[in-house]
Amino acid sequence: MFDKELQEKIARLAIHTIAQSDMSDAELLMNSYRSPLHKIFSEAHQSVNHKSVLLTEQQKTNGLINGINNKAIWEFYKSAIEVLSCGCPRNFRVADENLLVDCCLQDSEALILLDYARNSHMNFNPAYIDYQDYKRKALVLVENLKRNYKGINIVYFLSFPFEPFYWSESEITKIIKKAALPFGFNYFSKNEVLIGNEFWNYISAETDTIFHLKRILDNIATSEFISKYQFINEPKNKDKDFKRYTQILEEWYLFSDVDLCRRDEKIKSGLGQQTRAMRIYYQSLFNNEGYNYNRQNFLISL
Repeated sequence: MFDKELQEKIARLAIHTIAQSDMSDAELLMNSYRSPLHKIFSEAHQSVNHKSVLLTEQQKTNGLINGINNKAIWEFYKSAIEVLSCGCPRNFRVADENLLVDCCLQDSEALILLDYARNSHMNFNPAYIDYQDYKRKALVLVENLKRNYKGINIVYFLSFPFEPFYWSESEITKIIKKAALPFGFNYFSKNEVLIGNEFWNYISAETDTIFHLKRILDNIATSEFISKYQFINEPKNKDKDFKRYTQILEEWYLFSDVDLCRRDEKIKSGLGQQTRAMRIYYQSLFNNEGYNYNRQNFLISL
């Protein structure tokens, strides 16, 4: 189970992604056949626009084959992975070569390197991955980093985050690792590959991670999304209907903003007649870049 802080961080990412999504109906649905989280974004898109879109069999096949092809949702994945793992992308300079690792995690015992398997066209289908190139990169990194991180275990994983959520880890091992990825096992052992739930549970150190993510997205991605988003993104609505305003914040896991609302009178008294402070107070919760952390940090300081 995610704690409140983690729920809130994921919710902020999801709200921004849904609000900014500009995918076509068919494109969004095709992606949904590759991932349960895409499926939720697809259903939200249809609900918001009050339409139902059916795909041809060829479009469904394209969705399975082509994987992720939308920048906004790919950014959601990357950001969610960093939030859950407490890791980040990292560039290593090795033998006059810059090697970028998609997500690097470190503690007192290990340096863990995670690459998301894909080709140059952002295709995540296992059949289209250059396993030989990833293996070369893994060997170079591990060999060289062992010299600089003595006493620390260096671990490299080739990762496939986007398999369907309803497969358990045991089914992943049985079905995918034995059937769908035979091409890659000339280079990587089964213990060097993370797929689907296995990947998400590893990075979060939790169980049922995808289900927790899905629950958060399900509560946000409804037919009322646009009206709720527009309502909470207008600061003056807090005074017009405080109950509805805070109710939406709670439903959407925005716990810090609920606390700020409850401290509203104290915050207003701290603003005084300061013009800049008042302007920050009346900024929106979300802008084109995502959640407005500058506003939040300023109000918390009052």
